[in-house]
Amino acid sequence: MNQHRLALAAYLKITSLGQSVGDANITAEVAERKEMEDGEGHYTKKIFKEPLAKYRHLVGKARKYYRDMTFEGIGNQRLLAVAEEGVFSAKMAQWRQKIQDEVNLFIATYEDHLEAERRRKVLAFRATDYPPKHELAGKFGFEVTLTPVADPSQFQANGNLDSETAAKLKAQYEQQLAAAIAGVQDKVLKTLVSLIQETAATLADPDAPLVDSENKKGPVAKLSEYLDRVPALNLTNDLAITKLAQDCRQKLILATKVLKENSFTRSKTSQEASAILQHFKQGYGRSLVA
Repeated sequence: MNQHRLALAAYLKITSLGQSVGDANITAEVAERKEMEDGEGHYTKKIFKEPLAKYRHLVGKARKYYRDMTFEGIGNQRLLAVAEEGVFSAKMAQWRQKIQDEVNLFIATYEDHLEAERRRKVLAFRATDYPPKHELAGKFGFEVTLTPVADPSQFQANGNLDSETAAKLKAQYEQQLAAAIAGVQDKVLKTLVSLIQETAATLADPDAPLVDSENKKGPVAKLSEYLDRVPALNLTNDLAITKLAQDCRQKLILATKVLKENSFTRSKTSQEASAILQHFKQGYGRSLVA
């Protein structure tokens, strides 16, 4: 199997204006007042905490989406299932635009934010702590890169690499790649099992809420959403993943309204979830079920 064709190497780089700056003068004042020796402390000031709060919130959500959609690869790379490239790229483009809109608004109202900083910090305000407006755009960046995973056949003897070394490097890389792909499959199974366990536990408690804190996704909805991704994430067509997903589709995916209003159906679905986990543990000998 050409395992390098199963996924793409993904990288996300987000840069932004720093959230704090050091202040040597205040540090010296505090050290003198507390009779501290030099170097025993360092005072920093937060900058633009409120004006960039929404920006930082969006950045956090973009990073989370990136982590949720990708898997550990080789070194610092993340792996994205090839079949999810379109959905991933479209969503990351949306995050980029939302974040850029916040950056543009911040830059457009920069003078107002500087004046607010001056009022809040009073004597601690230093103009040199803040970049000039014309430099702001260069302080922010959002870059997503998707590249093909390296082909093991690239390790070939040439003028700089003898055949023995090339063979060793190729074998080593193939092992790393195989381990990374296996890691994806292991993560998919663990996520499925975790969602089934959450479904069983929640439905077993008649008082447990069936929606999350935002009143959107409950355990069954989260499981259903993940099951939609499973065909793309099952890179090696693992039979355990296929069977587990099929069982969940057939026995667990019911409307939240039905589960809320019918206690018998709720209890029965919880039992079905527990049975699926037990069958999985017995049939595949996996150590993923507690």
